[in-house]
Amino acid sequence: GVEQQRPLSAGVKYDAADVRAAQRVCSALGAAVPHPLPRQEGGAPGEGAVLEAIHALRRVELPEAARVGGAATLPQLSARLLAARYDVSSLTALELLRWDYKQGERVDGVAAAGLRFGIAAICETLPALLNRSGGSRGLEEAMAAAAARRGGLGLLLALTAPEEEGGRKGLVAWAGGGAEAVM
Repeated sequence: GVEQQRPLSAGVKYDAADVRAAQRVCSALGAAVPHPLPRQEGGAPGEGAVLEAIHALRRVELPEAARVGGAATLPQLSARLLAARYDVSSLTALELLRWDYKQGERVDGVAAAGLRFGIAAICETLPALLNRSGGSRGLEEAMAAAAARRGGLGLLLALTAPEEEGGRKGLVAWAGGGAEAVM
């Protein structure tokens, strides 16, 4: 299909260093490097030269060996790699709980002093996570296993994606013996 190109403004989205890095990638892949930016003493290339190099890079034909997922150009390759980054279809619920994870420990306060906790950002909806887990019991088991693998967490939260644009995110809380979903 036809790709929509965002308007470019040198120095805002990309600068000469970004262009040179992309040109090195092209060279490493065996692609022709259009409009190489010259190294200049005491200054950077002008905005026009940077914009011209960016537009030229967008049209570079990748060699066959570099056409990941059929991508023929750098923008197509970038789109394919970004999509692959967010493709979690082959991950289990336990793997999703480890994917984008942060951990902390409560050190002050009386009631929760020493509580080790973790939070996982899940890039799919709560119903999809439940389905992937085989239901609420399967998700509870995955959360218990994730907490155990992290050295015995007392609390594990899973924040899921909203079901619709602008909707509320889901939250599943596991606390040492069970899980409860909140939408």
